[in-house]
Amino acid sequence: MNIQLNNKILSQRIKTHLDSVADFWNKYELLESPIEKIVFERLFKYKNENVDLIPQKTINTISGNFRPDIILKLGDNEIAIECDGKEFHKNEYYDEWRDAMILNTSNIQSIFRLRGTDIYTDLQDIIFFIAQKEPDFFNKDLIDRLKPSIRPEFIDRNENFDCVVKKRVVYDDFGKNGEPVKRMVEVIWRNIGKSFDRFCYREILIAYLNPGKSIEELIALKKEKEISTEKLYEMFFEKYPEYKDEK
Repeated sequence: MNIQLNNKILSQRIKTHLDSVADFWNKYELLESPIEKIVFERLFKYKNENVDLIPQKTINTISGNFRPDIILKLGDNEIAIECDGKEFHKNEYYDEWRDAMILNTSNIQSIFRLRGTDIYTDLQDIIFFIAQKEPDFFNKDLIDRLKPSIRPEFIDRNENFDCVVKKRVVYDDFGKNGEPVKRMVEVIWRNIGKSFDRFCYREILIAYLNPGKSIEELIALKKEKEISTEKLYEMFFEKYPEYKDEK
């Protein structure tokens, strides 16, 4: 009886593992760059077993459709990882506007932006750092095992970073020829509850006052005429009076 029961449990575990591997490779094929594939593999290793990894999911917003590189989904909560390689990366201001629209429109609560160069050199430290900010999405035991190998600069002891968008870590290292060099790693973290500042609201107001325009068009409009935040709110509630009681 015990042998049959153990065989049944073993069979189920093997099936679950094979299903997981098949799911991994099906999604892996959807990734669009080498750095996305590197990050996807590492996230798959360290994620909470209940987390679903979703590559290239389309998010519909009033300013167009966007596809975060990788989304981690846990129940109704989601976080996104963007892999900013030079060949596809536009600029920080565009990214900020895009992220504001995604956070305002979807179930995504956090967006982490990683630079391509940092992905190649410091991904394990970055994954550890992200897991400190969004622990529910990661396997705690595996993340804890990483800690002894993580550079101390990545172990965030400054809780004030919860209100700061950009985290920079500088550490001493050695170049290809053994010469001392300083390396700088940068992670951008936008969170709907902690770093979704007043400026993001300005971007959203401008977008809703000009529905259907692309972010490039909205940036051009903003450059032509700067409007105060108070005036934007006034114009927004005039256009959308149904939201006035929710201010």
